[in-house]
Amino acid sequence: VLAIEKLLGVEVPLRAQYIRTMFDEITRILNHLMWLGTHALDVGAMTVFLYAFREREDLMDCYEPVSGARMHAAYYRPGGVYRDLPDQMPQYQQSQWTTGRDVGRRNEARQGSLLDFIGDFADRFPALVDEYETLLTDNRIWKQRTVGIGVVSPERALQLGFTGPMLRGSGVEWDLRKKQSYAAYDKVDFDIPVGVTGDSYDRYLVRIEELRQSNRIIKQCVEWLRNNPGPVMVDDHKIAPPSRSDMKGDMEGLMPPLQAIQRRLLPTSR
Repeated sequence: VLAIEKLLGVEVPLRAQYIRTMFDEITRILNHLMWLGTHALDVGAMTVFLYAFREREDLMDCYEPVSGARMHAAYYRPGGVYRDLPDQMPQYQQSQWTTGRDVGRRNEARQGSLLDFIGDFADRFPALVDEYETLLTDNRIWKQRTVGIGVVSPERALQLGFTGPMLRGSGVEWDLRKKQSYAAYDKVDFDIPVGVTGDSYDRYLVRIEELRQSNRIIKQCVEWLRNNPGPVMVDDHKIAPPSRSDMKGDMEGLMPPLQAIQRRLLPTSR
């Protein structure tokens, strides 16, 4: 999406940039939780795996209201995002497999908007990361299986083409969000955690701190989005089709996207 927008010279609305930043960090937390849970499981700590996937369920629920799927790859569009954040979270419904009590419990955090749901998660998440650290950070067995294991020097990490927390775990302070900022990353505050010894334990500590920093970014995005309504898609029908209601209401609304599709400027489906 960024490459297409750069080629077309598109200026994405600021609200869409904040939404993208927020979902980028939700995705980062999802990925780090997957790594944390499976890594812990591989070295004999099953509880952390269950805790991590508990939080992943909440975050994947954030994708559904905006994209209709539990992954948001179909949410970003050249020029912005598919739609604005919904004012109401979907509700679980009672069925033959669930009781009214279960449904009520699962819907407790779903009474407001998607921003309310994300904000509630962001408020709870630091304490959940504390739980992971209680189980792992000073755990004797965990440290025996990670400290001094897989040591990679900064020079070697660069030679091997390491990126992300793998590179930062070796002590190299490189983060594209800071060095080559995109979306709204130049408008939010966060730190870049780096390792010291470059071992598996350092890479664990880096990811744990990145969980906290991602949550910090999400909270800033939620606060900004609450107070700044606006468009989420560029107003240029050569880049993005008009709304369905406009296309169905008059010929002038229908023709620009049809011409753009014929000239292969727009995808044939949304």
